[in-house]
Amino acid sequence: MELRQLKYFVAVAEDLHFGKAARRLNISQPPLSQQIMRLEEEMGAKLFNRTSRSVELTPEGVYFRDEARAVLERIERAAETVSSMARGEEGALSIGFVVLVTQTVFSDVVMAFRRSWPKVRLDLRDMITNQQLAALASGDIDVGFIRYYGQSLKGLARKVFLKESYVVAMPSQHRLADRSEVRLSELKGESLIMFNRAYHPELFDTILELFSQAGVNPSMIQETHRHITTIALVAAGMGIAPMPASMGRLGREGVVYLPIADPFPTVEVLAVWPEGRCSPVLESFLDLLDRF
Repeated sequence: MELRQLKYFVAVAEDLHFGKAARRLNISQPPLSQQIMRLEEEMGAKLFNRTSRSVELTPEGVYFRDEARAVLERIERAAETVSSMARGEEGALSIGFVVLVTQTVFSDVVMAFRRSWPKVRLDLRDMITNQQLAALASGDIDVGFIRYYGQSLKGLARKVFLKESYVVAMPSQHRLADRSEVRLSELKGESLIMFNRAYHPELFDTILELFSQAGVNPSMIQETHRHITTIALVAAGMGIAPMPASMGRLGREGVVYLPIADPFPTVEVLAVWPEGRCSPVLESFLDLLDRF
């Protein structure tokens, strides 16, 4: 059974006239009649009752008409979906991201993508950088927004999404809170609240080394898993914390954020994805990302 036989049969079943159906299909009537006869022979069933004046569907023909329509409609939908997927307009996209990007234009990117490609299913996952790198290697996510500081990105393509400086978060009642900026040497004796070293060992050690070079040895170092937790501890007077400037947009009462006057690492967030594994949907997302 051929797909064209189904199309020919449905046309005749709808028009109940071989001549009209042939004209609609843009073929001559004899080939149309021959294909219908072959279809009937193949199934061993009569689909039409033909007379010199009329054509009628048999009970078998009525049933097969409905089934043939469903098959043709399903094939048409499948072809449209595949074409849409090839254009990056339909499918699925799994995105990993570090919490840091939630205070940037990342949400605007996601919103714009949803508006432009509403048929794409988005799966957004809050993941630390190392988790994202593992998920990219296993194919569990398609693209990740990672905090980059010297990690190996072998096999990954990348785009720079964000670069920003660090600030020092301190309680609003701190002795330096009314300053426009702060030097590391002015922070002697302070308790330091840091991100968990396991997340970014090289960055963690670099920051502590910079404090040490400035003659600052923190009285205590407390590690946290979330920036929001760090800010809450700062507000409670538990210490000060170096953090990306964008976290100041959280607007926590009782906390001020001072730029650091000394040389200090910058925060770099990259969009990364496996080289050679860029689907049309991902290409659409990356093209949109360039606008931001």
